[in-house]
Amino acid sequence: MIEIFTSTGQKLLRHPDLIQSWKEGCPVPHSLQVALTEKCNLNCKFCSVANRERKYEWNLDDLISATEKFIRLGTKTVEITGGGEPLCYPDIFPYVHYLINRGMRIGLITNGIGINLHLDWVRFIDWLRISANVYDYLGKIELPSAHMGTLGFSYVWTEGISSLETLRKIKKIALENRVDYIRLVPDCTKDIEKQNEFLEKIAEEIGPPLFLQRKIFKSPNHCYWGYLKPFLYCDGYVYPCSSMVLNLDADKQFHESYRVCHWTEIEKIWGETVKSLVDTAKCGHCVFSHQNEMLEYSLSKQSHEEFI
Repeated sequence: MIEIFTSTGQKLLRHPDLIQSWKEGCPVPHSLQVALTEKCNLNCKFCSVANRERKYEWNLDDLISATEKFIRLGTKTVEITGGGEPLCYPDIFPYVHYLINRGMRIGLITNGIGINLHLDWVRFIDWLRISANVYDYLGKIELPSAHMGTLGFSYVWTEGISSLETLRKIKKIALENRVDYIRLVPDCTKDIEKQNEFLEKIAEEIGPPLFLQRKIFKSPNHCYWGYLKPFLYCDGYVYPCSSMVLNLDADKQFHESYRVCHWTEIEKIWGETVKSLVDTAKCGHCVFSHQNEMLEYSLSKQSHEEFI
């Protein structure tokens, strides 16, 4: 289930044209992640951007202009995600309407609060992932009364809050509402090695549709993943990924030291020679090392390539 419903980098194998353009030094920002706002209607204990200023929010015209630049570079999918809660963004409907008119495939990550106020556009979302941690705070999970795409839950195991009983209740809700999967992940703000071992047993006990997505902190040799899946934050800057907020010097926010470029200058990045987007010596908490290793390997020269 993990390879079907979440991003591990393995899907690259299904995009030989994308790999070929990468090898030729012409990377395509195929999947764009967009944080619309820093506002949120929850204050989760595990929040990886807890120290953000909560003041940034996209001007709609600038957001559309920035997205349009990426589309012209080859972007095919847009993942509307956190930094804040996307449904708190006042212009989310016109933005999604723009994406639909541009033929984009759309994913949405949300806590689901108030989602039924947005049914006029939610039905056009290809996949919808709701944070089931909302159950810990509200005692319920709001589900769309109508949705045509894939519907999933994500749950961060949180020390002092999470329990087996809670996961069983979430599984019951999922089964009763035909939710396709429940992704269980460790709290990346804590020691994840011990959590992975513990949560493996939890996942086995709860069973499908729940699965564990293990997280591994490892500093990659080079930072390449952002060329294919950049993160467009609501401060107007492009970042290499979402996991940089986990690095100690990032202080649980999208820190300016990790900025790749401003949205008005993206052609300078995707039009120049491929290089590491950031100094990976400081990326000790990278969770995309596997993706970066795949891209690094594809650039290296191999002998007897025909012999697989």
